[in-house]
Amino acid sequence: MDLGLNVRDYGTLGGTASQNRAAIQAALDATTNAPTYVGGYSVVKIPAGDYQVNGPLYIRMHGTVVRGDGPYKTRLWQTPATNDVFDLGGISGMNIG
Repeated sequence: MDLGLNVRDYGTLGGTASQNRAAIQAALDATTNAPTYVGGYSVVKIPAGDYQVNGPLYIRMHGTVVRGDGPYKTRLWQTPATNDVFDLGGISGMNIG
């Protein structure tokens, strides 16, 4: 059983699909009301595949965990590549690791 919010349920198709950013962002935004918590964290699952986004993805909730299927299996990149893929929105005490 997969726990958490799966970006595929929010409409992402992977690859260079134009809706990737909106769909992944919708899953991240849903963490504020997520019914499923794993060990006190809200998990956003990004299945194996390549995902191009056309702007930063904002993490707005403490305790949000973004989980892929592993190195070289789940890959995200942003175009243009001028910023980080994830933006923590200025929330203090948060880090990417």
